[in-house]
Amino acid sequence: MEYIGKYKEMAEQFRKDGCDEVMIAEFISREMEEDAFYDSGLEDAIDSEKLWAEFPNDIKDLFLNSALCDKCGVSSFAPGYKIVGSKYSVVIEGKCIKCSEDMVRVCD
Repeated sequence: MEYIGKYKEMAEQFRKDGCDEVMIAEFISREMEEDAFYDSGLEDAIDSEKLWAEFPNDIKDLFLNSALCDKCGVSSFAPGYKIVGSKYSVVIEGKCIKCSEDMVRVCD
């Protein structure tokens, strides 16, 4: 199969590395799907905030109070956290309520 742009460069490198065409096609197909997802804008906070709004309050509280801070061990976000998207779920990004260290929690 012929590819263009970055996919062509990727395929050429895989061929140099000894990968067969089936493996190359599979990997590049996955890369194209991921690129299409990000190009679609579905990872925007607007979509994830809509999903976040659908969670019951007790589940939101669970997520907001169960993200362990690597620096001090506290598990709660400070006010001002933001909800962002990922390919499969909602992600909370914010600061530790005690030490202001960056924290992230995937809501799965």
